[in-house]
Amino acid sequence: MIHKLYSLTDTLEKAKEPLYIRGVKKREGNSILMNKGEVLDFTTYFNSLSLKKWKRYTTIKALQLVLHLEGRFQVTFHLYDEKGNVRDISMNTESPCFAHFFAVEELDGVLLGFSLQCISDAGVYVEGHWDGEFTHWEDKKIGVSITTFKRETYVKRTMSLLRDFHQNHPWISVLVVDNGGTLEEIPGQRFRVIHNRNFGGSGGFTRGMIEYVEQGMVDYVLLMDDDIILETSALERTFALLSGLKEECRDSFLSGAMLSLEKPCIQYENTARWGKIRLHGEGKNLNLVNASNLVQNEKVPSQKNRYGAWWYCAIPVHRIHEIGYPLPIFVKGDDMEYGIRNHREVLSMNGIGVWHQSFQSKMSPVVNYYSDRNMLIINNYAEGCNSITFVFAVTGRVIKRAVQGNFAGIYVLNRALRDYKEGFVNITSIPADEKMKIIIQEFTEKGNFRDFLHVLFYAIDLIIHYSTIHHNYIDFRNKKLQNSKFWKKYLGI
Repeated sequence: MIHKLYSLTDTLEKAKEPLYIRGVKKREGNSILMNKGEVLDFTTYFNSLSLKKWKRYTTIKALQLVLHLEGRFQVTFHLYDEKGNVRDISMNTESPCFAHFFAVEELDGVLLGFSLQCISDAGVYVEGHWDGEFTHWEDKKIGVSITTFKRETYVKRTMSLLRDFHQNHPWISVLVVDNGGTLEEIPGQRFRVIHNRNFGGSGGFTRGMIEYVEQGMVDYVLLMDDDIILETSALERTFALLSGLKEECRDSFLSGAMLSLEKPCIQYENTARWGKIRLHGEGKNLNLVNASNLVQNEKVPSQKNRYGAWWYCAIPVHRIHEIGYPLPIFVKGDDMEYGIRNHREVLSMNGIGVWHQSFQSKMSPVVNYYSDRNMLIINNYAEGCNSITFVFAVTGRVIKRAVQGNFAGIYVLNRALRDYKEGFVNITSIPADEKMKIIIQEFTEKGNFRDFLHVLFYAIDLIIHYSTIHHNYIDFRNKKLQNSKFWKKYLGI
């Protein structure tokens, strides 16, 4: 049986156009009118096919490209190998419905794209899609969970898009967890809005997990940020990929890349890893216009401690049952630790990505506090991390801020070290929304040289007591997070 993989898609936004269909376009409705000799290039981020990844992750055995056309055309397939070399396969058609079938075992490459040249006096490209035939396919139900806090303009845009999409795609449900309580609650099964205490991203995303797990109606929870720009063909890809997965990939998380909202053709990150001391993003600043970069973007990293950020991340419900719930760390790092905890390959591919505002615009002393504290917490859970990596993580931050004369940053680190030492029992003894109010009020101070001495004192103290502190963090995760009991009490639900 043939299953649709995803639709060929286009945009009216000039800045994003190179990621969709390239070429001179004269539009009539959703169709593109073409003159003799004109070419449309579909070898792009959203319209090419990640051949190697489909073969690696799924049971796909055949591919089909379907195009609805008017006129005579030359269709040229472009098959790229690991080194970016391309092999072209051309054929002519004057059929109003062009359909070409490939057995995947006949295709040895990384990326498959195509271009369309009009060879009649005039022609029309109407629409198209990629299809696949699989040895095993099981329709998966996906529950989107969006966490938001007083970002009504952004989240309503995404809600509207998803509301329209879910009308014609019965496999998707939508849940918006409103930490700010400013959206109207909407009851229902497939499209809901609920209020939640502001326990940060970890509280909102965990609430979404709990709701879907207890509802028992979906196979995957797809976590999304509230301020992303979403291309719906990414959802189609996600559904097809998860429905056709190989057995050995059923425990994996699926990660969507982050594209730059400010520079729409530039990729910010395509999965990442914790490198024992700091983060390392994959595919940083990659220009996704070039086919050679699309090939590069399909590489499968082998390093440990990999994860997919929660601006777009699909998590199997059965893995939530098996590995438990996220850490209660408010913001920064919950997605890192949870992905690392899964100890499975992180799935990703071209065309599954969202646009997101750069993080530099969101930095503040409060965010830096959570980042400092939580990166040290993650040191307790990441593979290969220990007291030595802890020392490097702390001293690296101290030296960098001392060189910069950033005493405010040292003041923030000072507080982060104090709270880190107390462990989760103490961190969660105060409701997370109340804790944030305290942090905001406290960080009106600028810091001074004494804070530098305090940081050194706390760092030495933490190193001496590292073994005990480490045990407490491991013990908390093992005893408190294996089911939803702790989180339901913590959130008051």
